[in-house]
Amino acid sequence: MPRTDARATGDGDVPIRNAACLILVDRTERDPRLLMGRRLPTQVFLPNKWVFPGGRVDDDDHTLASQYKAIVRPTTEPSGAAPASDPRHLPFAWAAVRETYEEAGILITDGAPANPATLPPTWQAFGNLGVMPTIDRLRPLARAVTPPGLPRRFDTWFYIADWEAGQKPTGTPDGELLDLGWFTLAQVRALDLPYITRLIVDDVAIDLSAGPSAGGAGIPFYYQAVDGYTRTLMAPAKPWPAP
Repeated sequence: MPRTDARATGDGDVPIRNAACLILVDRTERDPRLLMGRRLPTQVFLPNKWVFPGGRVDDDDHTLASQYKAIVRPTTEPSGAAPASDPRHLPFAWAAVRETYEEAGILITDGAPANPATLPPTWQAFGNLGVMPTIDRLRPLARAVTPPGLPRRFDTWFYIADWEAGQKPTGTPDGELLDLGWFTLAQVRALDLPYITRLIVDDVAIDLSAGPSAGGAGIPFYYQAVDGYTRTLMAPAKPWPAP
């Protein structure tokens, strides 16, 4: 059990912002491959590091998530951390899907039509495509809070979903990630990764070896405690609530 609140900044004026990342896995070859991109060298946070597509949760992600129903269940997890199917976590999943489309041009969808009139402003691109993204394919894999000492701090949910690398992207990447490509686990581990990304890659390896049922033991949660960067387990996730 953590001895400090995992959300406490300890950094004065450095706020902790909500964020989400999507780990896409291509299983069409013998060795699974992950989609990765390199951050711009001009970025303040983690310049030149290789990461999964993702970014901050914005107000429009909350607006979209408000259209979904969910049942809040009691939790005894560290620092009040809630299950992934808690409605507070739906904006994270939608943000992961949106950011993946913006940064990689990949649209996670089941083909349901999108009505532009019902979508908030940052989601209008999907209305123009006429196709609505979906979070149904996503499974929560891990959560991490950036430790103190960095210029940006995030409370990030990492999701995982299958995707065939050979599928042509629906959109054009916005240029926020350079050198987008598909890499085996061995190739990913040879890249210049942030420390937390390296830990998440280990969780991906466990998931790929054991299958989705591996999450039944709990979702890894990384945070800063008084005795250092800590990994604990949150309660297993329930299925996403229906719209």
